[in-house]
Amino acid sequence: MQHGPLNFHIAFHAVVQRCSRILLSSHGEDVTAIAVATVAFLVALVLVLERPLIVQKLVIPLAVTSLHPDRMPTLEGIAAIENFVSVIGGIAAIVGSLLLGYACLWRYVALRLPRSVGLPREAVTSSVSALEISCLLLSLIVAYICRAHYMTRGLSFDEITAAMYYVDTDSVWQIISTDHLFSNHIANSVLAHFSQWFFGRSEWALRLPALLLGLISLSTIWFVTRRILGPAPALLAVCALALSPAHIYLSTSARGYAGMLLFTFISNYYYYKLLQHPSRRDSIFFILSSVTAIYFHLFSAFVVIAQVIFLLYLAHRQIAAHTAETLLSLPALRAIALAFVAIIGLSLMSYALVLPLYSSTFHALQHGDFNLYFPLGVVTFFSYGYDTEIFHGVLWLLVLVIFCTVSIGFMALSRLHPIIGQYLMLLFALPFLILIPARPYYLFERYLLFLLPYYIVLLGSGVLALWQMTSKLRGRRRCLSLRALYLTLAVVILSSCFVHTGTVVSQEGGGGGYREAALALAKDTPSSTGVCAFGFGGRRLQYYFKASLFMPPDVEAFKQFVQSHSEIKCADATIGVSDEPAHFREIAAFLAHHAKAQTFGSVVVYTYP
Repeated sequence: MQHGPLNFHIAFHAVVQRCSRILLSSHGEDVTAIAVATVAFLVALVLVLERPLIVQKLVIPLAVTSLHPDRMPTLEGIAAIENFVSVIGGIAAIVGSLLLGYACLWRYVALRLPRSVGLPREAVTSSVSALEISCLLLSLIVAYICRAHYMTRGLSFDEITAAMYYVDTDSVWQIISTDHLFSNHIANSVLAHFSQWFFGRSEWALRLPALLLGLISLSTIWFVTRRILGPAPALLAVCALALSPAHIYLSTSARGYAGMLLFTFISNYYYYKLLQHPSRRDSIFFILSSVTAIYFHLFSAFVVIAQVIFLLYLAHRQIAAHTAETLLSLPALRAIALAFVAIIGLSLMSYALVLPLYSSTFHALQHGDFNLYFPLGVVTFFSYGYDTEIFHGVLWLLVLVIFCTVSIGFMALSRLHPIIGQYLMLLFALPFLILIPARPYYLFERYLLFLLPYYIVLLGSGVLALWQMTSKLRGRRRCLSLRALYLTLAVVILSSCFVHTGTVVSQEGGGGGYREAALALAKDTPSSTGVCAFGFGGRRLQYYFKASLFMPPDVEAFKQFVQSHSEIKCADATIGVSDEPAHFREIAAFLAHHAKAQTFGSVVVYTYP
């Protein structure tokens, strides 16, 4: 009896040590994952099946006690609470499924993969010369000069939508909890909100986060490309990206594309490092960069999907090889698999407040057209930027030359780093294999901007490979002549892209004329003049036009508005989409026939009579 408490303490300590060894072992990871998955499934089951009881007995009483008695939850508020509880239940079910799948996968591969280091490390560790630093700084200066000119242009339709409905709100909570038609790039809206709070309300303040992220991406691409391919391809990639019309346009737009490009590139870098040598620090950076990229733009999820598929491919190839070749190690699989679970869980948590809105929007939208030419549009956008007339002139030859050079660069990279080449092939092919059959209602080339840095790196590798191939030619004169031809062609392409950048920005991001049209509506307009606007872009004019604008709901209301004023100014801000109401076209036809017109980008300002 005297030694009973001591024996109990020793036994309890032994049980704790045994449980700790189980949880820290590979088998313990299975037990932990299965236990957490079971808890998640139970939580999801309770939240889904007992949702009315939870809302009525728990959520609403808490809301009543925390709110003022006069501010009782409305029916819409109760419905929103029920939807939120359903979303939490769905997230719990998804997390449980992922953890259960992870445990099953782990049990299958844990005994079949080696424990040694995976991919061979072939990083370039040569010292950085003063000439290389000078070239990098010169590229950054040129990049800033090319972009600074476009920072103060008028806002485009998408930029005004983000500014009016998300950035100009009173709180960050409203930014992260509202969206419409997937138009809120939440991370960029939060950064733009603080930028405007600090610098004041202006176009350049809205675009400042995108500009900074775009410039940071240049130095990041140099650092990563240099470690894998060497200094020359890294500098070529930075120079090409600094003059890329697509990158200039989207790094001077108040949208989330620059952040998507930067953080997906960082994510892939740490993904490759984890395949080589897993570490906790790299896992944390991999998780944070992936989640941040998805928070900038939902299409960043394609990168995570490609990473998951490629990891499964490496595991299958390693198990099926039965050779001494080590493509994937057991620690690498463990680190990346756990990171994927964290990425999916954190991404769902970050979008938890807007998931109900996305669900209703997704079901409301119809399919778009079946577009087999979408890959060609992406290649054109990456090579030369937008141009509706590009295939009606000689400019398509430049796009063809650039694409052929990229293809040569891919072949050269695949011979030097076969694993990287296979991953890039999957990364480029996967979005098209999913998007073309899925036919989403909204699909633009800029959605795949996360592929641009790899396209540019392959372009630099192709230029370097062609340059090195000339040294194998017989005859010094032939070699010099061919290199002179390469240099001339490179200068022509870079100059053409630089000149074409203004056209790209004016066509796709030049503001659409909203600022200029608002100024025309306000100029020399007495109080007796009626001012109206119609079209889906009409309400966006309110961002610049501070007085009230009449938005005619139909033709009869427009006729009454005309009769009640001796003079009217009306802006036609239709954006040409198929679901715009028919009365917009009728009003536009009447004004085009009877009124004087001034065109500002995509907006036409009519003065009647």
